[in-house]
Amino acid sequence: MPTSPSDIISPQKMVVEVPFARWRTPITEGLPDIIFQVTAPTWEVIDLKDLDERATEPKFLLSPFNAQVLEGGSQMASTTIFQLNGPFLAQEVNVITLAEDTELSKPSLPSPQVAQYLGLLPDDNADAAIRYQSLVKEAITAIGSGHYSKIVCSHRIDYRIGPKAPSDKQNDQEVDRHSMPLADWDLVWQQVFLKLERLYPSAFVSMVWHPDFGRWITATPEVLLRQTTEGITHHFTTVSLAGTRPASIPPADPWGTKELGEQAHVTDFIKHRLADLHDAKGRPANIEVNIDGPFSHQAGPVSHLQTVLTWSVPKDSPVKVGQILTALHPTSATSGSPKEEALEFLSRNEGYNRELYAGYLGPSDGQQLRTYVNLRTMKVNQDTVSLYVGAGITIGSDPASEWAETLNKALTLLRPLVQTLSANGLELKLI
Repeated sequence: MPTSPSDIISPQKMVVEVPFARWRTPITEGLPDIIFQVTAPTWEVIDLKDLDERATEPKFLLSPFNAQVLEGGSQMASTTIFQLNGPFLAQEVNVITLAEDTELSKPSLPSPQVAQYLGLLPDDNADAAIRYQSLVKEAITAIGSGHYSKIVCSHRIDYRIGPKAPSDKQNDQEVDRHSMPLADWDLVWQQVFLKLERLYPSAFVSMVWHPDFGRWITATPEVLLRQTTEGITHHFTTVSLAGTRPASIPPADPWGTKELGEQAHVTDFIKHRLADLHDAKGRPANIEVNIDGPFSHQAGPVSHLQTVLTWSVPKDSPVKVGQILTALHPTSATSGSPKEEALEFLSRNEGYNRELYAGYLGPSDGQQLRTYVNLRTMKVNQDTVSLYVGAGITIGSDPASEWAETLNKALTLLRPLVQTLSANGLELKLI
């Protein structure tokens, strides 16, 4: 936590291409509307089993979807994560000044169909749509064989950033992205971050930079693990978030069988993983889990089915936070079920590296830990932007409907991204 007014973050003083994490936790969790930031010379690689031994250090945790080969050829183990150590600097959102452009407040991209018409999302006959629906068909066939109950298939939507097409008033004002200094690009991405922060109060909004992965901006609705400590007791919360439909459908309307089944798969996965936890001597943890849900939870242009799972353990419990994170990640909401078999299917068939997408991230300050699944996320730089989206596939899935679901999810990021770039004289072009 900040200790003096000098700890205030200035948007104009943001560190460029130095390891940092910047975030705002969901306001709906009862926390103040404050943006935090930590900057350090390097991301440290630690084993999750050591996380509890250093619980009092303020840190930001970052984990990719699965083990990665890092710069220089080193291989991450599946039980290691990155952490950025240092004091948390803070700023109340209401003291942030952001130059507004009238375009930022205009409604735009009300549906995937409008975005497709404008060339901002692949159309239903594009190669990307054909590839993804083919992957979904393979997943449905694999599920039908009886070896899987669910597989989460994802894809990446890639864009190049260019100057806006000139209008009558703008013939001499085109922006050359290559001539913009890094500081200007840094300000553009800060504006995107702040736009997301204002649009999605119930999301965990973050921006991180890592030398092996680059800069990522996220507005995720999904909790992986929250831990708070009261006296001699640790309190834990995790969330099963699965089953998606457009947010325009009234919350009181019944959910479909496919979505209810998808939600049940993820909730059962979490319950079984927690029930299987043992201490170092092989003794069961005997965690008693309270379950609330499922119920509708809106996340931007889509709604999900959500179930909240909570439990408490003594502070001296032999089962540690690192063990719980290892047991939960990746959840079946981002991989499938059974998990190991689904991960193998994705490794063979998905066709790209998810990197930080569907990993997890979040702060720990010695009093509480808050980690979130890295969904609704994009990787950004001066030339390109990549959006990452996916959908849970079950035996009842329809490939065209799953494709449409991923486009709806993409709008969470695409709307504020297009508006902010436009206000800076830039536009997106599908690659």
